[in-house]
Amino acid sequence: DYYLKYYLQEWQMKLSKKEIQTIVEVCGQDTWFIKEALRILRQGTPAAQLLTDSNLLLKAKIQYQLYSPQEQEVMKALLTAGNYPLQLKPIVQRLTQANFWVKHLQMPRLIEQIIIQQLPAHELYFDTQKQRLFLGKIDLYTKLSSLEYKVLVFLFKFLKVDNWKLFEGKST
Repeated sequence: DYYLKYYLQEWQMKLSKKEIQTIVEVCGQDTWFIKEALRILRQGTPAAQLLTDSNLLLKAKIQYQLYSPQEQEVMKALLTAGNYPLQLKPIVQRLTQANFWVKHLQMPRLIEQIIIQQLPAHELYFDTQKQRLFLGKIDLYTKLSSLEYKVLVFLFKFLKVDNWKLFEGKST
């Protein structure tokens, strides 16, 4: 919080609460990500596009590779299963003490994005019992904003109703 305020003042930037919330959600507590995100916003890029910025994603990939295999295992387990193996609890505690999590066990979305890119491809499906959309084991309801999730569910349901015929013969 102090770091963010410092650079907002230093670079004479004014951001809305929503933009600041987006930075924290995407970057977590990582000062390297936060400074890069502010630099990107300073150049006029909307906060909503931070998660797709190639510079931020490259920094996230480099940062993720610096974590130990056990730390990476914890992150993957939390992302895909929503919990972690008990034997890895000491690592979770160390990550918590190091302020890795924005909120309790919620990692920066940049790191989530890097993990998703490294996972084997999984099918996107709608669980009718839970009324939730999943990418493999990942519950997308917990990973996307409300609007992003609603749009994705709408598109998924629209395209699943065998509407591929609409796209036949058209380049996309």
